[in-house]
Amino acid sequence: YTVAVPDDQLLERFNGFILPLLQKLKVLNRKNANLRAHRDLLLPKLVSGEIDVSGAEAALEAAE
Repeated sequence: YTVAVPDDQLLERFNGFILPLLQKLKVLNRKNANLRAHRDLLLPKLVSGEIDVSGAEAALEAAE
């Protein structure tokens, strides 16, 4: 089978484009997992009333 193999310059350009995207993807996946973990921790407490958020809107407005 014939396989096309790019030259070194093209590989360097490709890696220069792709590697930052892969790094960003890795960071975003980590952040997403962190957000899911926080959601899974907080949601049951919010639903059960263990955490009260009735004053949260006023606190946000005051912070602005």
